[in-house]
Amino acid sequence: MSKISIFLGATALFGLSLAASSVSAQERAWNGTETYNEAVPADQPPTFPQGKPTTAQLDPASAAKGGGDPTATDILARGKYLTDMADCASCHTHDGGPEFAGGRPMGMPFGTLYTPNITPDRETGIGGWTFEDFVTLFRKGRNKHGQYVYPGMPYPWYASMRDEDIKAIYAYIMSQAPVRYKIPENQILFPFNFRPAIALYNLAFVPSGIFKDDPKQSALVNRGDYIVNSFAHCTECHNGRTLLGKRDIALPFAGGVITHWATPNITNNKASGLGRYTDAQLFNYLKTGADDVMGTAVGPMRETVDVSLSKFRDEDIRAIIAYLRTQDRPSTYSPYKRDAYKGPNPPGAQVYNSFCSACHGADGKGEKGVIPALDGNGMILAAGPHNVINVIIGGVEAKGSFGVMPALGNSMTDKQIADVTNYVRQAWSNNAPPNADAFLVSVNRVDADGAAQSMLNGKHAGGCPALDESELQKVLADDGNGIETALTSMTLPTMLPTVDAVVEKVKQAAPDLKPEQIVNGLTVAYCPILYRDTTVAPTQKSAQLANFSARVYTQLRTNGAY
Repeated sequence: MSKISIFLGATALFGLSLAASSVSAQERAWNGTETYNEAVPADQPPTFPQGKPTTAQLDPASAAKGGGDPTATDILARGKYLTDMADCASCHTHDGGPEFAGGRPMGMPFGTLYTPNITPDRETGIGGWTFEDFVTLFRKGRNKHGQYVYPGMPYPWYASMRDEDIKAIYAYIMSQAPVRYKIPENQILFPFNFRPAIALYNLAFVPSGIFKDDPKQSALVNRGDYIVNSFAHCTECHNGRTLLGKRDIALPFAGGVITHWATPNITNNKASGLGRYTDAQLFNYLKTGADDVMGTAVGPMRETVDVSLSKFRDEDIRAIIAYLRTQDRPSTYSPYKRDAYKGPNPPGAQVYNSFCSACHGADGKGEKGVIPALDGNGMILAAGPHNVINVIIGGVEAKGSFGVMPALGNSMTDKQIADVTNYVRQAWSNNAPPNADAFLVSVNRVDADGAAQSMLNGKHAGGCPALDESELQKVLADDGNGIETALTSMTLPTMLPTVDAVVEKVKQAAPDLKPEQIVNGLTVAYCPILYRDTTVAPTQKSAQLANFSARVYTQLRTNGAY
């Protein structure tokens, strides 16, 4: 069989299947009936002989850096770091569920795929898997039972991992507490549920071979190459042709579109890629999800930063940047100012003045450390307009030193959103194509995997999101501090003094919390209280939630928390 025939066959049968590898970080609604049973029988201890290590033992800073005979603690520490680097928890943990217990629904054009339980439970997880089974999954995309797994798992990238790194990940996963939880059955339509056909896809689009250093490159660039093209699997999303896997034909790093989110060009191209940004700006963005020039990470990238990139060592972030500097492709679009936007009153300018300029300024520069700039913003300069549309529809939570952006789309028409999106993509020094239209906006408004499921616009699936486990959760659960009572009795006229008092109590009880954790956490805590309040009109609730969040942010800034 020729490579061309393999290519055509795999594309025809599994073109849509590969969309699983580009699913959004957002989730579909959870029916709430599933339960977790962590009371696993006593005869099922953690597989790793030393048992589950302490948090201190798993400090990545103590990981072995090669040489000698690493101890069990070294291996586990290395495994935790590499598991975070591979972003395993993001997909294998459902909102509110135990880490690695799976069950996260991934919406695809032909059904729903539920991520598996990868805790060491022998009945519902991978407790019965050997290291060889684990290697086969990473290298060949086949599970313990010989079944091909859907390429929603990034095994095309994991396949190039070195054996010692897979061993460390295996050891760490197997050291975790087993969780007895049977995930729901996948809902995949025929013929895409015929797993053997995935073999054609693997043959065409999954290269074989373990990563080897390029002797022509520096150690730093080689380290970045290894991270980007294996653990971080960046081109799973940032390919120009995401359906073509890990091959050059997929236009790696050129950027594209995944489930209504645009992935930018991350080559060193100066027109539409990373070439216009300094190493320091890229470092800030990758490590924290926020930078004065690049803006804030949104959509799937935000979760990638929160769950994975923020935990990388500084030297590994720098290695990624060094490697991406070696990648270059032609601009993904023709960067020039269209005639319609050269005049004194370009399309969308009036909408911008009405909804955006008060914060972002007439010059699009924003306010340093408070409001991101739109001029030169990487999200705005992507080939597709999707991210700008989604941010207008769903708003943006606080990140780094930046506050909350309200979901302005609730009070805008589809045409207004399209017009202002095109305007900011062509205004000032921006030369991205003005390719948004009202139809695309209407599609994104109802997209169950995108911005439509936003707490800030009042349309989050199942109501309000769950509060992450943190010191703030403990503070809010303490009935003695009166915080929940204060939020429940708060009205719009009493919001200012109530917020000031609540923030002070939180800071006293949990002084180590980051300001963004307080802003976002209190917003999540207030969300269900607000939506149960029958005295607030339904049409006003998203605006009141945004007002509350903005007040928390302002109080923290005023009192020097930022």
